[in-house]
Amino acid sequence: MARHINQPCAGDLVRRAAHGRETIALTDHRHMAALHVSPQVMEDLEDVLAITDYQRRKPEGTLEPGIPTAEARRRLGLEQAVTGEIIFDRAP
Repeated sequence: MARHINQPCAGDLVRRAAHGRETIALTDHRHMAALHVSPQVMEDLEDVLAITDYQRRKPEGTLEPGIPTAEARRRLGLEQAVTGEIIFDRAP
């Protein structure tokens, strides 16, 4: 939920949005001009949107074919894990 804040400096607003999962509304004469939204909140919203889209499209029969696990792992650069763990192939 956006909160009304009286003129703190921009750096403080950015830190609060980035670290506090807080959405901050910037206003001009009480009219919303912009929002500072934390990356975590945006990721959560994108996840909800993707799940909602999947749930809507599944009963409609409009889902596209999935990608086989082996192909997805190849595209993501993941090694085959013996125990079922996901192991990332990262350069040191």
